[in-house]
Amino acid sequence: MSSHAPSLFYKLGLNLVFRWKKLVLGYCGIKVKNVLILGSMDKAKDTAQRRQTFIQKCINTIK
Repeated sequence: MSSHAPSLFYKLGLNLVFRWKKLVLGYCGIKVKNVLILGSMDKAKDTAQRRQTFIQKCINTIK
């Protein structure tokens, strides 16, 4: 998942992903083991290299 908000908000459970993970998917019996978050996408630290590293991390997770 990517967003303009800092990753900290998502780690604290202040987001829609938390609700989906716990309330919707959990209710259906689906257990989410890992959520990858790339936050602060509108800040100066967001570079092409950072995005490429995140994409590679996502690829490695599903292998």
